[in-house]
Amino acid sequence: MKWVLRIVVPLLGLLLALELLSHLADSKADPARIAGNQPGFWEKCSRAYLDPAAEKNRLARTEAHPYLGYALKASWQSASGSAQQCSHNALGLRGKETTWEKPAGTFRILTLGGSSVYGQSESHDSKVWSQRLEDLANEGRGTPRIEVINGGCSGYTSYEMLAQLAFRGVHLDPDLVVLYESVNDMRAALYTAGASEPARDNTHWRLAWPVDRPSTLESLFENSRSYLIFRRYFTNYVQTRADLGFYAMVNYDPKSSELYCNRSRGGWPEGRVPEQGLANYRHNLESLISVAQAGGARVFIATQALMEWDFAGRECPEVQIATFRRIQAIQREVAAARGAALGETGAAIEAADASHFTNTGKHLFKNDVHPFDEGSELIARTVLAELQRQGLLP
Repeated sequence: MKWVLRIVVPLLGLLLALELLSHLADSKADPARIAGNQPGFWEKCSRAYLDPAAEKNRLARTEAHPYLGYALKASWQSASGSAQQCSHNALGLRGKETTWEKPAGTFRILTLGGSSVYGQSESHDSKVWSQRLEDLANEGRGTPRIEVINGGCSGYTSYEMLAQLAFRGVHLDPDLVVLYESVNDMRAALYTAGASEPARDNTHWRLAWPVDRPSTLESLFENSRSYLIFRRYFTNYVQTRADLGFYAMVNYDPKSSELYCNRSRGGWPEGRVPEQGLANYRHNLESLISVAQAGGARVFIATQALMEWDFAGRECPEVQIATFRRIQAIQREVAAARGAALGETGAAIEAADASHFTNTGKHLFKNDVHPFDEGSELIARTVLAELQRQGLLP
């Protein structure tokens, strides 16, 4: 019995000391050091650092949705002082407030796509190209007023874009739907971490968003700082729970170099990319056009700009780039067959970025498809010029 006490008493003492230390750390920790990923001793002992997944999910800009998989949180705002200021309106869309009902005397444009439409790298709502498109289109204009609504969301492929349009977008009564997305469908078409071949319903790529319903015992444990310390430093809980990819992509691993080329299975026979993922995109694009046209809207496909210089050192860069270009070839074919308008905006933007780099040594894009403020301005002006050239604005 004595040997049991010799073990249990010190252990209980250690646990009590950890509890008290962590509670003390809450008052001494500097939130700025945690936010800047430069934690010191007190920060590493505080609850905010021990359970960052819960805090990140609470502050996250997305949440589970029954039909979209995940969607933007309505009325969300980035933290005060953030380098990138961002807000969602009451409808759960990026940018300023609007209404489901289209105001009289308004020509409404809905932009759809992933993070390059949502605005992942711009500094402010006002700098995202959808908003800049509205601003530029209304310069010197009387009526009808142009309103551009940003329907983008990070990570969306044509599957989510189709659902976004069918279940939300049509209720906004848009006159014109602008599609600007290729890269996420390229990745979905190539993704091999979930299966050896793409699935027709994209379930090789898209994961159902899990809803955590912790048991009473688990909830009780989460009140213990000792338990949080163990989970934070001796398990991968935080790494998996604090990344959108964990919730949204099958077998996602941000450190993996085995996501798109099927290397673990020896590659594709004769090096040929499976056609199913490309067929999926074609079907979804045709459906997007059908839904928009059935709602009385015209469709404009703006080809997406791809900064090929950012692919150096990536997994099978030549395959990714070639598949991206095949996605755009499908856009041209479908647009011609289904009566949708298409503009070669991607090529024009890529050429402008290359010229800017030659003259200044700096790019207008942060990486493959995400622009800085100046790049977003370029997208807005390029799209507007094409809309005007094709007579798609009143």
